[in-house]
Amino acid sequence: MPPTDRLKLINGWTGHKESLGKRDPVRLFVPTEARASATSLVDLRTFCVAELLQRVLEREGRTIQTVANPAQADLVVGRLDSKSTGRAWLVTVAEPEGEYLPDTSTGEARYLMLTMPHASPVQWSAPTVAGAKAALGRLKDYLSRLGTARPPNPQDEGLASWRARFYDQLCDDLNTPRALTILWTMLQSELSAGAKYRLLGEFCTVFGLEETLGLPKRVHRPNPAPARPETSRDWNTKKPLKTRTGVEGESGKQLPAGAKGAKPVETAVPEGRRRIIQSREVRSHLNEPDRFDFTVSLIAFNNLPELRTTLESLLYYLPRSARSVEVVVVEMNGQPEIGDYLEMRAAQIANFRVVYAQQNLGEGAGRNVAFRQSRGRYLLLLDAGVKLTGDIFEKLWANLESQTTPALYGPFGLKIIREDNSPVSTEPLLLPAEKEPVEVEGLDGSVLVVPRRLIDEVGFMDEHFRFPYALDLDYSFGFRDKGFLVKALPDLASVVERPATGRPTYGLTSEQQDRQRQKNWLLFLRSWQLE
Repeated sequence: MPPTDRLKLINGWTGHKESLGKRDPVRLFVPTEARASATSLVDLRTFCVAELLQRVLEREGRTIQTVANPAQADLVVGRLDSKSTGRAWLVTVAEPEGEYLPDTSTGEARYLMLTMPHASPVQWSAPTVAGAKAALGRLKDYLSRLGTARPPNPQDEGLASWRARFYDQLCDDLNTPRALTILWTMLQSELSAGAKYRLLGEFCTVFGLEETLGLPKRVHRPNPAPARPETSRDWNTKKPLKTRTGVEGESGKQLPAGAKGAKPVETAVPEGRRRIIQSREVRSHLNEPDRFDFTVSLIAFNNLPELRTTLESLLYYLPRSARSVEVVVVEMNGQPEIGDYLEMRAAQIANFRVVYAQQNLGEGAGRNVAFRQSRGRYLLLLDAGVKLTGDIFEKLWANLESQTTPALYGPFGLKIIREDNSPVSTEPLLLPAEKEPVEVEGLDGSVLVVPRRLIDEVGFMDEHFRFPYALDLDYSFGFRDKGFLVKALPDLASVVERPATGRPTYGLTSEQQDRQRQKNWLLFLRSWQLE
């Protein structure tokens, strides 16, 4: 087929992203020390990037001609100190950070390198390698389960659209993190099992994972994919998506944070995803058997530094814990870089899911999404910004499985301050030093533990609470109203570190925070007839 002109690469010499033009063949120089058996991290990564580049070029209809002299090359794959004249196109490969682990397989190394752009360092450590190993295990499981499905019709529109999105990312300076996200999103889509199997095999072969996954050693070269639509779409319903960001105004309109009366701002929807507008849109697993020991729930909205703190600590302890854990993040149309970060993490961490929602869904509804999606015996609700400092899962398991009566749990108790028997505010409850659970009036919502089997009986969180303030107290009262206990686990405080800023602000100004706190406090009082 004639060569296409879609591939664009950032030239390491100039820093500009440009097309290669219609040149064919493409003369490629790769340092001789870059090979699949290299023990040097940078040489191994250079080989993997060069191999991926060749496969994308071939898929785009180019002929590759390797040359021994960089002065004769159109493309040089390496680092800025590569022995090149400076006239050739330089595809920069950043040196990974960390030390090569001798027991790391080639497949684990390849997958880990795919999770970061080729010009960005890869964090090479035992936890990140473990994450890559887990992800490969999931891919093998998918191949095993989907392999018996009926082959799809090659003309199936779904095949073409998913291919378009996958190769669009690779043609954009070899954006492997985004391409990985497309792969995982495709596996969770409504596409037929046969189509998923075909695309999974094709995409993994392009990534160079065919030997690791037991696929045929060949590069699948389909016909050119059609151009992707100009607008973001809900690929399930084929309806254009309209999304907005900001805080909710008094009239229900979406306004940029801190602005009053400003016009709504359009934002993009991540590839292949749609944004739910109510928690009931997601499938509920509550009546299904437990598949994990814990489900971790996080809310993402204009809180990237806090989100990163929590997820990085999770990434450290997950492979070290004997407990099985899944993570469900509800992203509420916040800063664009949050979506990029979550997509990267979803590609690295096994059993990690992101549900995309409209901003005005709110905290209560966001937690209910995680409740519905959970498959863990216990739900661990964490505020973004909470840092794990120990294996919270093993400590929780030891505490919870020894309890004879079910309850709502958490490390930080709350005391209600009353004047003339009327609640006026709350304050942290000073707990005794012993490790035994303590019955309390309420729990601080920065860390909450909910037995999944009790959700049907206690109910979901009140979705009128758009922000977290007083939602924890309201849910504590919900447990007590159904005859269950609310217990603080003092021992748990030793493995979590709360942020100095307190509960999440999600980009609200101080004035907006005060207003939302007062609004939620009144909502709590009215809900329980405490006014």
